[in-house]
Amino acid sequence: PTRPTTPTRPTTPTRPTTPISHMAENNNTNDNFEDEEFDIQGFIEKFNIPMGIGQMDKKKVPYALVNDRIVTSLVTQERFDYLNNEFEHKDGDIFICTHLKSGTTWTQKIVVSLLKKEGPLHEVSLWFELALIPAVAIENAQCRAFKSHWWGSDHVDPTQYPNCKFIHVVRNPCDMIVSFYFHVTGFIAYNYLGTFDEFFELFMEGKVDFSDYWDHALSWWRHRNEENILYLRFEEMIEDPRKTITDIANFIEADTSDEFIDKVVDLTSFESMKKDKSNAPKFPRQYQLLFSNKHIIDL
Repeated sequence: PTRPTTPTRPTTPTRPTTPISHMAENNNTNDNFEDEEFDIQGFIEKFNIPMGIGQMDKKKVPYALVNDRIVTSLVTQERFDYLNNEFEHKDGDIFICTHLKSGTTWTQKIVVSLLKKEGPLHEVSLWFELALIPAVAIENAQCRAFKSHWWGSDHVDPTQYPNCKFIHVVRNPCDMIVSFYFHVTGFIAYNYLGTFDEFFELFMEGKVDFSDYWDHALSWWRHRNEENILYLRFEEMIEDPRKTITDIANFIEADTSDEFIDKVVDLTSFESMKKDKSNAPKFPRQYQLLFSNKHIIDL
């Protein structure tokens, strides 16, 4: 794909009147975060949580610089160095690689289901760039199907690791940016209070998580003909989920019997995934407190 010279601005979506905290929505405990004492600064220092550039500016999306790239503030230089210098890529490893809001969780669920793995999705298929996940957990992962939002280079370069399998999903940016906007306005940790028009400009300038969309898309487009990559389009996945699941099954050499594919189609439907709370990401109990209204002000 080529970068459009004059991008078309999507219609401004209606902003929710009350921001939704994804962490609060997905929390299964009855704890009242507002009544709990918590040393927020001590926790940040203990786990080396980067606050991100623009964190205090409610009209900007907080991000960090890792290896001279703009990423989410939950990815660190230390984790990047580990993945590129210490992490052992094993034959048959599967990497599910996307930009944000491009069908990542859905694709993870499909792959995990085809591999017949069970358990909370984000514990089975690890986002191995997330600094909060210990390196030992990555090294001892029972399911070697990892999530990544990185460019098609470095630790997820298909040409550098020919014995690994890479699944890349690309989504129409006009739809992706709307989903992205609701992500940053609904996810309290971003503390973003700007309008959609303002977010659109940040997106076009690459001043959001994983920066320039077209640079990211092009980095994977260059690998589309490699034998160890399956290049998928989100819109085609929506149009024919069964074909997508069959294509992925063939690619990762999973069971392709009609009976099993039918089962996976059902398990990975949007209706089924919405009902299954195990698909929601889980973070350490203390980290969830970062997403409460009480503590976000202290950041």
